[in-house]
Amino acid sequence: MIEVTRDKLEDMLQRVADLVMKKNHDYGDAWQKQGMPGVCARLSDKLCRIEVLTDGAEVLVAGEDLDATLVDAIGYSLLGLLYHEEMQRTDIDFHV
Repeated sequence: MIEVTRDKLEDMLQRVADLVMKKNHDYGDAWQKQGMPGVCARLSDKLCRIEVLTDGAEVLVAGEDLDATLVDAIGYSLLGLLYHEEMQRTDIDFHV
């Protein structure tokens, strides 16, 4: 059985946060341009990728393995949550 500890979760979240910050630096705020539908589209892509990888597909693109895809999905989920909370806080329509 997998032991879930706060330390393990914090380490994983730090890994996600580091990647999100690097990607946000490289891509800018591109993830915000389409609003919540854009976040959903990126999450959908990641979920499809997870399904393909867990079905045993060969990884041909370096850095696009299951671990990286799961980290990306968590990162987009966190960005979506940040976006949603900010739109609620400012009472702005967050759909686009």
